[in-house]
Amino acid sequence: MPQKVLFVFDVEHDAHRVGQIGDMPTVVVKKLLSDETQWARIRTKGDQTVQKLMDKAIDQTTATVVLIGGHTDKKDYVRCCIRETIRKGHPLVGIQIHHLEDEQGRVDNPGPKPARIKSSGFNVYKYVNAAALVQRIEEAARTLRQM
Repeated sequence: MPQKVLFVFDVEHDAHRVGQIGDMPTVVVKKLLSDETQWARIRTKGDQTVQKLMDKAIDQTTATVVLIGGHTDKKDYVRCCIRETIRKGHPLVGIQIHHLEDEQGRVDNPGPKPARIKSSGFNVYKYVNAAALVQRIEEAARTLRQM
C-alpha cells in the first residue's frame, strides 16, 4: 500500500520547483496548500481554522516532507506544520529544492534549514531524484521508530 505523504512548501516561490519532483509510485502526495491565495483566505478565518487544516492534513498522511527553497523558513504555515508534525509523532524530513529551476529557469539561493527538523532528530537533504526522496521518507520513519 502506498505511503501518504504531506508536502509542505512555500507556495509563492516554490510551486513550480515542487512540480518538478518526479513521480513516486509508492507514495501518494498531499499538498498542504495549493497556492498563496488559499493560505491568505484560511489565515483570515483564525487560528482554529489553521489548526484544523494542519491536523486534518497530518492525520491523513504517514509523514511530512518540508520542501525547502530560499524563503521556506519564513512561512508561518511551514513552521506551524513542522511543530504539529512533531507534536503528533509523525516522521519528518526536509528536502532542499532551491537548486531546481523556477518557471523562468532561475535557481534560488539556499534558504535556512528549519532548525526544528534537526533538533527533533530528523534530517535535511538536497533533492536528487524521486527514488532518493522515497528512501529519505522511509529513513525518517525508521528514525522515528528508534526514538
